[in-house]
Amino acid sequence: AITCGQVSSALSSCLGYLKNGGAVPPGSSCGIKNLNSA
Repeated sequence: AITCGQVSSALSSCLGYLKNGGAVPPGSSCGIKNLNSA
């Protein structure tokens, strides 16, 4: 099961991208890979 903490940490690396647009931060993949593997 995915916890709220896992979702928060996965998305936190992508908040700047979501707010401002532009390139996804390198290595973050917006947490998608981490969520898929959970």
